[in-house]
Amino acid sequence: MGKTQIITTELLGKAELTQAPYENYNGEPLVIDADYFGNKRDPKNPTPGPFEGIGTGRIKLKVW
Repeated sequence: MGKTQIITTELLGKAELTQAPYENYNGEPLVIDADYFGNKRDPKNPTPGPFEGIGTGRIKLKVW
């Protein structure tokens, strides 16, 4: 797996069609530093995808 990083407004830039920045609903800059369950992401090398540090092999998740 390659090097990963925390996703931010700065990293994403602007949407192609509207040229609007990616931001939170309240207009503040976006920082995706937590996973789907609210677990903090590793700031130096976050796991790609919605779940942080889930390991390897078969994983069973129940998402409501």
